[in-house]
Amino acid sequence: MFLELNDIEHRTTKIGNPRTNGFVERFNRTVLDEFFRTAFRKRFYESLDALQQDLDAWLQEY
Repeated sequence: MFLELNDIEHRTTKIGNPRTNGFVERFNRTVLDEFFRTAFRKRFYESLDALQQDLDAWLQEY
């Protein structure tokens, strides 16, 4: 529903194509290393909404 409301096409990776999935895995690692590990050292999040706001801001800059 979120994807449809925001006019986003949902794509999946092909089975047996590690290069395609590797892109997603690398991005996930980047988010973990550059956002989450840093964010949790700087701040205690009282809510998921607060964390989401910071992640959204980070993604805009990324």
